Amino acid sequence: MPSFRPRERRLLLVTLIVIGCWLIVSWLVVPLSHRAQDLEQRVDSQTMALEALNRLLARQTSIEQHYQAVAGYLSTDKPEAAEERLLTDLQIFAQQAGVQINLKPRPAKREGQVTRVGVEVDLHTNQDKLFAFLDALLRMPKLVQIEHLQISGAPGQPGILHTQLLIEQLTIPQ
Repeated sequence: MPSFRPRERRLLLVTLIVIGCWLIVSWLVVPLSHRAQDLEQRVDSQTMALEALNRLLARQTSIEQHYQAVAGYLSTDKPEAAEERLLTDLQIFAQQAGVQINLKPRPAKREGQVTRVGVEVDLHTNQDKLFAFLDALLRMPKLVQIEHLQISGAPGQPGILHTQLLIEQLTIPQ
């Protein structure tokens, strides 16, 4: 091995130190810093998910109370049974209000987890009986929606109203 002068030895030592530092930084420090950033991001996302879960658990009793408040309105019947029950209820309301009605069931429509059971109602009556029928309908302990309501005067019959309704009951079949 050739002998180096002191100046060359110092230069060689400095070069070896610089190369060693570069190797340590590029093979050890940079990968470790990337891994630390990845872990920090993962911890942040899991912390956010955990906070959201804690908020949901804190609201659990209120969610259960809200569900219990509307559970009576949710029907879990099959569409055929729900349609039959809706038709029966409408006939009972019509008898109570003293109204003659014509019912025309519509095919059930599935929208996601909800099934809509529809009935077209056609009736001729005076205003008081119509309001009694609508009041009974709106007080029905089921989740119903009046999709269409048309009220018009009956030609040649003063005081008589011709009313057409499209009523849809929402069910969640299991």
